[in-house]
Amino acid sequence: MPSDFQTFIMISNRTIEQVLNRANIVDVVSEYVHPLNKSGVNYKGLCPFHSDHNPSFIISPSKNICHCFVCGKGGTPVNFIMQEEGMTFPEAIRFLAKKYDIEVEEDKTQYTDEQIKERKKKEAMYIIYDAVAKFYREQIKVDTPKAKAALAYVNKRWNSRIETTEGHGKLKKIVKREDEDRDFTEIKEIGYAPDSWDTLVQFAKAKGYDLKLMEAAGLIQMSKRGNYIDFFRDRIMIPVTDRWGRVIAFTARTMVEEPGMMKYLNNRDSFMFHKGAEIFGLDIARTVALREGKVYCVEGAPDAMKLQSLGIDNTIAALGTAWTLEHFAKLKQLFGHTANATICWIPDSDQTPLNPIGPGFAAVMKNGRTAMENGFRVTVKEIKQKSKGVKADADSAITSKAALKEIEEEDFPVWYASKVLDKDDNTTERTEKIKDVCSLVILIDDEYTQNALIEKLGNKYGGKNIWRSAQKQAIKDRERRKAEAISKRGDIDLLKNYGFYEEHNCCYSSKGDQWSNFTMKPLFHIKDPYNSKRIYKLVNVNHEEALVEMKEAEMNSLQNFRERVGSMGNFRWKAGPVELSALGDYLYDNTETATEIKQLGWNQSGFFVWGNGIFKDGKFMKVDDYGICRIDRYDDNGNIKGTDNYYLPAMSKIYTERKDMFKFERLFIFDDNHSSISLPDYSRMMATVFGDNAKVGLMFLFATLFRDIIVSYTKNFPILNLFGPKGSGKSEFGHTLMSFFIKNNTPLNIQNATIAALADAIAQCSDALVHIDEYKNNIDPVKIEFLKGLYDGTGRSRMNMDLDKKREITSVDSAVILSGQEMPTVDIALFSRTIYLTFDTTVHDREAKQRFNELAVIRKMGVSHLTNEILSHRTEFENEFYQTYNEVSSDIAAGLQSNEVEDRIWRDWSVLLATYKVLGEKLNMPWSYNEMKTITIDGIVRQNKECAASNEMGTFWDVFQYMKEIGYIYEGSDYKIKYIDSLSTNLIKDRKFPTTTAILMIRPKKIILQYKRAAKLTDSKAMNERSIRFYLQTSPGFLGSKYGAERFKIITDGVTKKKEIAAGKWIDIEQTDHPFCFYYDTLKDKFGLNLETTTEGVDEDDDTPFL
Repeated sequence: MPSDFQTFIMISNRTIEQVLNRANIVDVVSEYVHPLNKSGVNYKGLCPFHSDHNPSFIISPSKNICHCFVCGKGGTPVNFIMQEEGMTFPEAIRFLAKKYDIEVEEDKTQYTDEQIKERKKKEAMYIIYDAVAKFYREQIKVDTPKAKAALAYVNKRWNSRIETTEGHGKLKKIVKREDEDRDFTEIKEIGYAPDSWDTLVQFAKAKGYDLKLMEAAGLIQMSKRGNYIDFFRDRIMIPVTDRWGRVIAFTARTMVEEPGMMKYLNNRDSFMFHKGAEIFGLDIARTVALREGKVYCVEGAPDAMKLQSLGIDNTIAALGTAWTLEHFAKLKQLFGHTANATICWIPDSDQTPLNPIGPGFAAVMKNGRTAMENGFRVTVKEIKQKSKGVKADADSAITSKAALKEIEEEDFPVWYASKVLDKDDNTTERTEKIKDVCSLVILIDDEYTQNALIEKLGNKYGGKNIWRSAQKQAIKDRERRKAEAISKRGDIDLLKNYGFYEEHNCCYSSKGDQWSNFTMKPLFHIKDPYNSKRIYKLVNVNHEEALVEMKEAEMNSLQNFRERVGSMGNFRWKAGPVELSALGDYLYDNTETATEIKQLGWNQSGFFVWGNGIFKDGKFMKVDDYGICRIDRYDDNGNIKGTDNYYLPAMSKIYTERKDMFKFERLFIFDDNHSSISLPDYSRMMATVFGDNAKVGLMFLFATLFRDIIVSYTKNFPILNLFGPKGSGKSEFGHTLMSFFIKNNTPLNIQNATIAALADAIAQCSDALVHIDEYKNNIDPVKIEFLKGLYDGTGRSRMNMDLDKKREITSVDSAVILSGQEMPTVDIALFSRTIYLTFDTTVHDREAKQRFNELAVIRKMGVSHLTNEILSHRTEFENEFYQTYNEVSSDIAAGLQSNEVEDRIWRDWSVLLATYKVLGEKLNMPWSYNEMKTITIDGIVRQNKECAASNEMGTFWDVFQYMKEIGYIYEGSDYKIKYIDSLSTNLIKDRKFPTTTAILMIRPKKIILQYKRAAKLTDSKAMNERSIRFYLQTSPGFLGSKYGAERFKIITDGVTKKKEIAAGKWIDIEQTDHPFCFYYDTLKDKFGLNLETTTEGVDEDDDTPFL
């Protein structure tokens, strides 16, 4: 038994589930096995656990497991780390949690000594069970007739690498099963218990295992002679594993077909295993189940293994026909109580003329109802009998994924109705059965789905009005039962125990002395280690009411208490400190506790926080008048264990009148009066207005909602940059994206905001958007550094006055939209950290304006319901993102083969495309992955060109400055700065400037010639003339080539050439050119160019030659 068991029991199941969901087997193994080569749908490599020269180590991304087909080692990412690093289960969980930035949540349960002893027994038994499973696997490979017979049976039924025959007569053919690299019987470690009395006993003795422990687990038993013997003999041994892949029991098939012999025999219930609580195959099913949001349920372990061996990995079974609440609890833990999870039953079709329902259908009719009552969507795939009365089951009927797909899938209430309704029913019978079916329909949360099913049932069976009436009555009956079941907290009749009583809204001592003219009702204690407070309701003798939030110090000081209650109105405390202490004892003993939520958005407790409530498991729970939101807490069996209270003060009546507080929280809300538009329709509207920018923006939004998951892999997250002139629509696009969180958002102005204000804005929410506007390249360089830090999650250091003035780093948990009329190219490191979108249309026709206005109307109504819809897919996203990100990165790399692209740029865009690939189909988005891939690659190429241009131009202007300083080029000869009021070039005609403007004019041919010379001196890589001209013409501030000739002097080695036109009269020799023109101030701001020189002490009119 590992010595750190106490550490294990301190890790919560939620943390373990998070680790299993996020840890990707390819990612984990690739750090230890080099190289990993693609092999079909899997990967292959040399086994790290034995001396391997021929790759035998298979990694299955779909199952999220690995396995060596020589030494048998492998398993889940956790199993792999345990074996490779020599760690215990809890150590491996902590190891992987650190790798994937998952906060380890500790289980606060206090275990008794007996419970700890039981846990230690389990830990020891996990080790024994693992060894026994490998022992049985070795026994099936032994060269004996019975072992060979067992292996042949196993291979024929479950080995995915075995060739099988399909069809009959001339149609008979040999078919290879899918995925030749996967031997399912090896992965599942199906073994054989020899036909002898004590083979396992002798193995256990040799290993030194605790025989009493093995007896308690049901592996061996005491014989009549008083010695230990094997419990399983001459049986095929199928390991039963828990949801984390650990062996906890066996189900064993006999090799002897005799009357009275049980075909399948399970371990008896023990401290390790409870038949009514374990789901067979869940460890293999979990990855695909999370990705598809669905499990297929068949009638037993053999059928589950058959479908899993065919690649239908998300197949599970109960070890018996009855599904229990414990079974559904395990599925809830897997899916996180999400409303999207579907259970699809595939029952045995074993009905006969004498029993038209049959045991298989009867079981599903019962189990399906229980599943719906537990919040699952339930469907049924019914296998049709080939001949009436001849049993058909999943094992025999489903031979491939295609065969499964061909079987019609029906919603459970519709399928159920087909089994209970009979054409010979009288009116009363029919009405009661319709009520029965409707009681199932109303278990579906979505009202539209309910109505659609009622419509379908009415069309199929007639009597639409009866169905609708029965639906309404079923809803009323349900609400009535709920109301009856609510247990209200009664009045607290404990006051006499504290020495006082209440009368006429006053408090009196037991002797009748008045303490106060008001009563206090304890509501909530808001726990905080540094700033705890309590909420009370005050009611005075005049029936005036007030809610008050009091700090601990105000309850423990008579003066502070009197001042605080007095400040709320006509509330007066007349008694002294002893009486206040008695009141305090009563209040403290009868106050619920709540946790204040200080950051909106995604919360590590497993939900998304709006300013007015919490979205969890597909449902929105609104705060009450006190700002409290109640969330049910479940135990490991899925039963409600208690309620966690969360405090959102912005919505408390305490602060109703304080308009100066919680401004952001009151905007960041889920509004009941939101638009009814669907996500696909809103997306299309956005695209008609903003084109491909809308598609990129939506990808960015989707990624934002799961930013924490993405950053756990990538370690950074890009900024969305919207660049364009005034009136181009960039600001409205920012508003449209923000409408997923805030109806009418006012972006933060980076010009006016302090660093502290920027940091606070970004820290106030997690996995949400913050819009920063009015970016210009001349902003404070400290702000540039701040923006760059957002990419890496670097927050701002500040002093927290509530924590003994300790320094803390503000978090960077939100994604940022940065918009402005200038590209953020002043620092190329900032530009390369963005997803760059340009908006260049400033003139819009009537039709465009109409589309714009239609979108604005929807945007102003709010679309927070669409945000919740996207969030409901978090579990699937967490499970699929890493593998998808790697696939998309390969896709993009292939699409960029002819382009040299900066690594950071294409990886950031890959994050967006991978997010879309995971979510696009789930959200019914209107654009295919390939279409979005094309947009992504175009965006990467465009941004890379801008990035390269900014890099090259920065170098060019640096060299330009250097050439001026060393005398390679001269003002007036190679360039000049003119202060003018208007300009005409090949790009602009008679441009009038509002004020006299500095224009830099350069002679490209002369400058380029000298640039190549100077580049060698500065060790700069010289571009060719064509490239230089291209970059100059795309440089910030470029105005075009000047219309009309411009005169330039001829200066050589600093001497201006002149000619004598008359005795003693000299003039400069000049040439004409059509120079490139630039806004000089733009080049100064962006590239730090400084060409201005002083002429102090020089007579500019002096014509004396220097020759």
